[in-house]
Amino acid sequence: MLDNYINQSTDAWIRERAKLALELQSMFECGDITQADYKELIEDIIRTEAIAEQGDDVELKSNFIKALSVISKAL
Repeated sequence: MLDNYINQSTDAWIRERAKLALELQSMFECGDITQADYKELIEDIIRTEAIAEQGDDVELKSNFIKALSVISKAL
C-alpha cells in the first residue's frame, strides 16, 4: 500500500513520509520496536501539523493519511 505512494506520488513530502512509515514497519516486523511504539510513531506521522502545510495534492494527502490510519488501527 505505501509502496504506491513512494513510487507514484509526485509530492516529495508524501514520498518521504511513506518511506519513513515503511522503515517503521520493517523495524516492527524485525522486533526492533514494540507494537505500541510502532503504532505511536505512525500516529505521530498522521498528527504532524506539516500535513496541512505541505504538498499540493490535497486528495493524495488525504488518501495517504487514511492509509496510515488503516495501518495504525490494524494493530
